[in-house]
Amino acid sequence: MWFLTFSGKMFFQKKNGCIHPFLYNREISEKINTNKGHIKYSFIPFSDSSVMISLKDKGTFFVNKNGTLSSLYNQKTNVVFDFRKSSPFISHCLNFYDKDGMDIYLSSGGRLHAELKVAPTHLYALKLSNGKKIISTDEYLYVISGRQYKVFAMDDGVLGLFQDKSGKIWVLLNGKGAWCYQDEDFSKKPLLKLLNGETVTSMIQDYEGAYWFSTLTSGVCYIPSLSIENYTVADGLPSSKISKVFVKDSVVWVGFLDAFVSSISPKGAVKTYKSYSKYKTYVKWLGYSKDDRAMLVSSDQLYEIKDGKSIPMEDKHLLFKGKDEKTSLLPRAVIPSKKGGYWLASNRGIKYIKEKKVFYDSYLTNEFTGVSYSCAEDKKGGLWIASNSLWYYQSGKFINYGLINPVFNVDISKVFYDEKAAVLWIATKGNGLLLYDGLRIIELGESKGLLSNVIADFEVEGNEVWIGTNKGVNRVILGRGKHVLSVLRYNTTHGLVGNDIRDLCLTSKFLYVATTSGLSRIDRLKEPYLSPSPKVVVSAFKVNDKDTLTTTHLHLKHNQNFIDIRFNALTYKRENGRVTYRYKLLGLSDKWFYTEEESARFYKLEPGSYQFVVEAKNNDGFWSKSSAGINFCIEKPFWTTWWFQGLLLLLLCLILYGIMRARIMVLRKLSLYERKGNLWKNQSLSLQMNPHFIFNTLNSIQLFILKCDVESSLYYLSKFSILMRKTLENSNKIKISLKEELEGLALYLELEKLRSEGKFTFDISCDEDINQTETYIPTLLIQPFVENSIWHGIMPKVGAGHIDVKIVHSGTYIKCCITDDGIGRAKSLELKQNRNTKGHTSFATRIVSRRMQLLKALYKKEFGLKYADLYDSTGAPCGTEVVIIVPRDFRMMKEVNLIAE
Repeated sequence: MWFLTFSGKMFFQKKNGCIHPFLYNREISEKINTNKGHIKYSFIPFSDSSVMISLKDKGTFFVNKNGTLSSLYNQKTNVVFDFRKSSPFISHCLNFYDKDGMDIYLSSGGRLHAELKVAPTHLYALKLSNGKKIISTDEYLYVISGRQYKVFAMDDGVLGLFQDKSGKIWVLLNGKGAWCYQDEDFSKKPLLKLLNGETVTSMIQDYEGAYWFSTLTSGVCYIPSLSIENYTVADGLPSSKISKVFVKDSVVWVGFLDAFVSSISPKGAVKTYKSYSKYKTYVKWLGYSKDDRAMLVSSDQLYEIKDGKSIPMEDKHLLFKGKDEKTSLLPRAVIPSKKGGYWLASNRGIKYIKEKKVFYDSYLTNEFTGVSYSCAEDKKGGLWIASNSLWYYQSGKFINYGLINPVFNVDISKVFYDEKAAVLWIATKGNGLLLYDGLRIIELGESKGLLSNVIADFEVEGNEVWIGTNKGVNRVILGRGKHVLSVLRYNTTHGLVGNDIRDLCLTSKFLYVATTSGLSRIDRLKEPYLSPSPKVVVSAFKVNDKDTLTTTHLHLKHNQNFIDIRFNALTYKRENGRVTYRYKLLGLSDKWFYTEEESARFYKLEPGSYQFVVEAKNNDGFWSKSSAGINFCIEKPFWTTWWFQGLLLLLLCLILYGIMRARIMVLRKLSLYERKGNLWKNQSLSLQMNPHFIFNTLNSIQLFILKCDVESSLYYLSKFSILMRKTLENSNKIKISLKEELEGLALYLELEKLRSEGKFTFDISCDEDINQTETYIPTLLIQPFVENSIWHGIMPKVGAGHIDVKIVHSGTYIKCCITDDGIGRAKSLELKQNRNTKGHTSFATRIVSRRMQLLKALYKKEFGLKYADLYDSTGAPCGTEVVIIVPRDFRMMKEVNLIAE
């Protein structure tokens, strides 16, 4: 939205509500000296930030997007009207009178030159919906059709031109208000003159059809509808509190709550008449007497107005069946009777009058003494009576229909009998308008669209029903079967002077409405008011009591869950300034909530996505066709998000992993300590074997020395020294290569062979696919079993023996097979038991057995040891075989090796 100040400075407002100055205001001010208060005629902003502006006496300038100013149009021409733009553009160049100075650029592309009647002060232009154009130069109007134009002189200077949605043309005159014309022929009489005496400077018609006028001295005037005119004290009435209205021969008669009666002539002249009310009682009824050609008025007295005078009627001694008894009539309604005369509904029952005599008075007969507000005679001659309930009188009998049906047991304000349809219309003060045909009851109330169920009066004409309530007037169109086709509402938001309706009077053209705030007249011939569905907008969005910039979608933190949403209906037709709203917050509830407050508050919303939707209902009962709303999302707390929970789970896993790893490390340390212990035990046992072997060997050397066999002793010592060196080198190792083990074993066997003087032979072999250098076995693993074969198998044998040592490959293991042809384990044990001597004890084999168990625990691998007794074909023992099983990847067990290191 763009603004232009009196000083020529321009501003624009963005959608966010912020107002910014035009970038080149300073350049414009310096170039054309706008500080002197030049008045603008037209200005057009363009999307590229360029502007076209026209100032009085200065002409038209174009400001491009770079701030460069240039003049437009012919500066020698006084006035230019350009209809080629989207809206008419006016340029006023020089401040002197030039009869040849008005150029009119037509939207078709041509140019029309017109003579100026006066030196112009005010210039206005209007493009009509039929293609014609209207321009004004002070009090002169130019109507342009094609290349022709007509000039009309108005009563005063024109301050504005406007065409409303119905096509009517409005001319705003200086000091004479706004004049409305049917078309562009301004020689005709205006249809309407509004705000006479005011200087109206501008006007608009909003989307609801209401008119807004700005005035020079009286502010802004709002007129909801042109089809309603109002009369109050300001229009000459003695009071605005009206109780009854009646129209006769275009003269409007008005009865007031303070007992006065006034008449309004067709020209608007108001005349007030003398009241004969003793107690200033309000006017209860107005009627016309054809016989007397006079207006009848009922207050607490009955009198007539004739020839401009008020004349008491009860002084004429209306008699009860010819007797001399006087009675006050106090009529509330008078209707003609089929048998002649009149029925009177009065404060004291009902009365029948004929030839100015009271022939029947239910009050005096004590048959029916209640207040009768109205009565209606049906085609059978029976009389329906509106009282504290619905009554029926026929053939001298009164029937209370309120006792027959509870819907009739309520105050009745008016009854009317439609003979053509044979339907009784009943206005109630609580149950709406009832239609009764003797069998069924049709109810017209708030549920059918009426403003209220409290009905004061109604008027029926064909299928059109006008209903006055305590909240305004309804116009109901009925279809077949008295079904409601449409309902229109009229109250103060539509232009009525008041909502508390007391009486209605229907004529061929107008409906007159008596209210406690004045008199309203509704033009029935004009199109009904516009009642579009109200537009509604979200005006503010507060988070934790702080305003938040509203966008289509908001992302809020988890603790930003106190939401206050403000909304407004863009309608001025508000009853008591209020509008009914309904809203719902999808994501929280699908239920509509109804309120008259213009805000909705939500507290402690859970995280999630929400959509706020709001609709408004205008005073005519129409809901918004399109709702307004806003989407927002409240994020989950970070500790409930999947990523945080994932991180937390990962952290817990890491903690558990750390705990398990720490536990494993502890267990590994314990296992390490255990393995170290096993290793030290193994090394200890290995070291125990070395003295054992040395002891046996030294015994052999001692034997050679005792025999004085020097050569054998030297040879034996040489072999022994080599064997000792290898034994000492390997004593601290937990493993040696297979090659080293077999070499040491060969030296040992040679020494034992020399010692036993050739008692046995031996043979050592290894599979070719076994790399002896790269294959490792525990230190001194084979030698103890070879020693056993010699001393427990071969030595006790008669004759020479043989020992065979084989190293074979068996999958992931290596088998060391030690076979001898000695006496066998059973015979050896038997000899040991028979000798019962200490002799040679199998100390080494026990050590090896323990070492095998330790090796299993240390390396977590299978170390096997098997014994097999050999027998010949006769079943006699012929030797023993020992199989040692060692893992082939013994060398690759780095952890144990590191422990050893």
